[in-house]
Parts: sequence; C-alpha cells; structure tokens
Amino acid sequence: MDFSKVNNPSKYGTVEGQIVFIRCSCYLGIASLFIIIVFTSGCVSDPGYMGTPTLQAEIEARPTPESTLPELIENLSSDEPLARVVSAYALRNYDPDEVAIAVPSLVENLHHDYSEVQTSAAFLLGWLGSRAQQAVPDLITMMENNENPVYVRTSAVSALGKIGSVSAVPALAKQLYQGENDGFFKLEKSSAESIAMLTHQKFRDVGDTIYHYSDGIPWIVTDARSWWEQQGQYQDWGK
Repeated sequence: MDFSKVNNPSKYGTVEGQIVFIRCSCYLGIASLFIIIVFTSGCVSDPGYMGTPTLQAEIEARPTPESTLPELIENLSSDEPLARVVSAYALRNYDPDEVAIAVPSLVENLHHDYSEVQTSAAFLLGWLGSRAQQAVPDLITMMENNENPVYVRTSAVSALGKIGSVSAVPALAKQLYQGENDGFFKLEKSSAESIAMLTHQKFRDVGDTIYHYSDGIPWIVTDARSWWEQQGQYQDWGK
C-alpha cells in the first residue's frame, strides 16, 4: 500500500486515511512489543544476569598502571560482581604462570550468584589450561547443575576441554545425552568438542563453526555418542 496517499483526502478520503493510520500504529506497536520481549526474555529468565554484556565487560577490561596484578586478583573477591568480571578478563593480559595463583579465587567465583561472574571465571580457568587442574571438580559441578543457564554450563564444558584433564571425560560424556535442551544442542556440541580435544578423536565437524545434522542431531554429537558407547565408556579415565 502507498502510505503517501493517506494524507491526500482527494484520493483516499479522511475516514480511510484515519483507518490506515490506526492500522499502521497497531502494527508498529506490536512489532515494538515483540522486540522488547525478545531482548529482555534472557534477562528475566536468568536471575543472575547483571544487565551488562560479557563482551562489554571484556572491552572495558584493560589493565591500567594503577591496576597491578595483585590488585586485579584481589578484585576477584570484590563485593561488586562487575569488578570480578572485569578483573577476570583483564588478568589474561598477564603471564599465565603468574596468574595461576588466582585459581582458588576463580574456583570460588564458579559458585557465585551472578552468572557472568561464573562464566568469566570459567573462561580464565580455561585460559590457564593445565595450571587450573584443581578447578576440574568444581567445573564439573557447575556443568552438571541443571539450574544453571545453558551458556553457563557450556562455559564450564569449554574450560574442561582446555584444562586438559581426561578425568573429566565421563562427566562430559553424560552431557551428550541431555537432549535438545535449548533448541540448538549447544551443550551437547560443546561437550563433543571438549571430548575431542581431550581424547584427540576426529569427530565430524570438530572445530567447525557450521554443524551438519542428520535426523535432527548434529553429526559431531552422533559421532561422540557412538565413540563413547563403543569405546570410551570402557576405558580408565583416572577416576
């Protein structure tokens, strides 16, 4: 419809113009409401969401001359959740061997009430790699907690793969059978990726950004399940 005609009474008439105007207003109102619902639903469903995107926290995480390594590590126990998040991301600008002393504080943050504190701690623990071995049991607990949002659990899965402890493989394998809990198999795909990293398996689509599906299930998940059922579950993972 040519909406320019609405303001032309000689062609459309005043009454029809008003009707079109009302319809357009209704459509715009519905569209605005839909956008608000989409962008706020994640915050409402996650009581631990701080309202500050993790990416923004990462952008702000720039150590200054006043922000020394000890101060940043101390900030991991700050009363301000955002200070913990920003400090966790800032610490990766330092030598990981020096940052390793922060592992106990990061482990504590895995159990924090705010999800972004949890995910930033998991991120840095994964970045520390084998230096964060002591965090494995707590990361498994965080991963297995069904009350945590999927992205929080997935951050723990990713960290477990990067830390490199094969003892986490059985727990990761359990996540392969969670089902389509989020509509995209995020937890299952991430678990398969971490298992492949720990065991050097060549599952289809490993390391790819695009996943292929068969019968509604990602290939990488199908391959990981098959490997676990035929081989993995019979191996000694150092429990």
